[in-house]
Amino acid sequence: MPGDGGHRRKPPLEPGDLLVWHVTEDGANKASYDFGRLTVGPRLQRELAEAFAVQCGPTGTWKTLPSSRESWLIFLYFSRFLAEQEHVPQSLGELAPDIWAAWRLSRTPNSTGSRQVRKVARLLKQHPLVPEETRKLMNKRMPKEKAPKETAYSDAEFARITLLATQRFRPALHRIRANRQHLLDWRAGRFDMGTDGWLVGEALDQLIRTGETPFLIRPDGRHRPDPRYAEALGGNRAEDTWMRLFLTTDEGCALMILIIAAYGWNATPVVEMKVPDASPDAGNEGQIIYRVELEKRRRRPADRYETRNLADWGANSPGRLITHAIESTAPAREMLKNVGAPTAG
Repeated sequence: MPGDGGHRRKPPLEPGDLLVWHVTEDGANKASYDFGRLTVGPRLQRELAEAFAVQCGPTGTWKTLPSSRESWLIFLYFSRFLAEQEHVPQSLGELAPDIWAAWRLSRTPNSTGSRQVRKVARLLKQHPLVPEETRKLMNKRMPKEKAPKETAYSDAEFARITLLATQRFRPALHRIRANRQHLLDWRAGRFDMGTDGWLVGEALDQLIRTGETPFLIRPDGRHRPDPRYAEALGGNRAEDTWMRLFLTTDEGCALMILIIAAYGWNATPVVEMKVPDASPDAGNEGQIIYRVELEKRRRRPADRYETRNLADWGANSPGRLITHAIESTAPAREMLKNVGAPTAG
């Protein structure tokens, strides 16, 4: 293509496919959504994928992964609802007004339910196959919900929240730190070959290269853990295998809570935050200064981007939590890079 160096971004949905790709506005992150998982027929799966892909494309409104992920989850609920109907529609052309009315009534009568109905309506009402009478119902407003009264946490409640988050995250940091050091020692040849320490190191090396600890392949093609490594690791449970180097969802949420509480940032900028640049402080040996770049999408374009400098000179310093966040997520970022799915965050 003239003017783009011969490169153009792939469409979010290829002809005849059911896998929709969403690449963020800056191209740094991407996610895929398999519409073959929806509990409806193949024709309707494709039509729902088409409607979804419009918002993932260059003219769509979704610029971040949380936007597409939320709508994907709602589509899962919607497809399950359709599959439970007496006459399951096989196409959007069969999405009769009574089915849409039943979908509206099936949602919880609160802001969450209203949001689910609005999201599906917004995605589907422009599709040419949707019947006109159904389209009219989709344009009908949901009853306005009373805005919930917002109350701030008391100092005691806030302290309790941060304490619980610290108690959840801190052991994970120490666990990942210890296992990463074990991996570095293994790579440096500090274990005798065949010992338990050596087997654990080799298992960690495979985990960070492939996302899995060593396994054997059965005749039926299924994987089973390699017993030599499983014995050295202490078992096949999550805490024996992938949790050695990676945070769990709960631990990741705890880290995010700590960052929000410490710096006063909203959740979206934290989720989308890139790994900060780090540089030593020329005037203070042992001090690191992080340059944190934030994008606050609700602001007008001129004020959308913000930069913070946070220094880590030891315990309780402003940048120490950033150091811990980078350290605890480093193995996961290395693994994603190794499997061809690098992330800037």
